[in-house]
Amino acid sequence: MENGSGVLRRVGENWDRAYGAFLSLLFGDAAGAMLEFSPGVITEPDASRAMSMPGGGVFGVGKGQITDDSELALSLGRGLLGHRPSEGFPLESPRVVGHVRWAFVLATYFLRQNESYERAIQQTLLKGGDTDTNAAIVGGLIGALHGVESIPSRMREAVLTFDATKPASTHRLRPVGYCGAHVTKLAEKLLNGDEVN
Repeated sequence: MENGSGVLRRVGENWDRAYGAFLSLLFGDAAGAMLEFSPGVITEPDASRAMSMPGGGVFGVGKGQITDDSELALSLGRGLLGHRPSEGFPLESPRVVGHVRWAFVLATYFLRQNESYERAIQQTLLKGGDTDTNAAIVGGLIGALHGVESIPSRMREAVLTFDATKPASTHRLRPVGYCGAHVTKLAEKLLNGDEVN
């Protein structure tokens, strides 16, 4: 159910929020990729520039390119489509490292403040460090609060039109399944409960 711009049509508030959570994770990740582990203090102009997703940064990502955080979310989504829910595993089994704690502290703060998507991501980027992971987590949760329409169109377009399978001097090639350009169909299948074809 695409509307020609690559963005799925709204099909109820819950659907919009779920779709917003899924896509917002990718958009936050791509914005944070440019500043990930940047040396020195990140300034407001740095964060504003990163929000336009021009590419570059320590890892030389392309304009609108997602990173491993989004690639893991896409892999999880594909896995969920192909399997029935599992029994899970005992809570004492996983070893927790704790690197994401800052992202959840920030996300909780922005959720309680009912912060806009754009401001929450920008403020997260200003904190520095693992900006792609932090912005992905904050983005996903804020996207769930406000829905997909809260995401600036320039951010949506940069990620949804980027194709890392096409050679360019500004990014690393990635498999087709890990391109933001292919996420709308996966999101639609997940949210509609479709099976893998």
